[in-house]
Amino acid sequence: MNILFVDDNEISVSSAIDHLKQNGHNCIYSDFNKFAINQYAYDIIVIDMMNGSSTDDPIGDAGNSIIQKIWNSCFCPIIIYSANPDLYQNSEHPFVRKVTKKAGAELCIDGE
Repeated sequence: MNILFVDDNEISVSSAIDHLKQNGHNCIYSDFNKFAINQYAYDIIVIDMMNGSSTDDPIGDAGNSIIQKIWNSCFCPIIIYSANPDLYQNSEHPFVRKVTKKAGAELCIDGE
């Protein structure tokens, strides 16, 4: 399975990436500024909502903007992996799963 991580801090998703790679998945990291949906065929996109801290992006404009691009171009499942996943309001969508980023949360992100 091909999984793209979009986050402002690669270190904050490194344990999730390592966990998924150990289970045979191909993981790619992109920051918000270099995100390009057409670079690769992704099965799942894991995305942070904030580009920076809660004072830099308090309402999750960066994450919401990329989610809109995903829906417009490829419509694949999304895992919101963020300290504040509720910045994405459409919580009832069947292709969206929210995971609060904290110790041990990487085990909640699997490609199965």
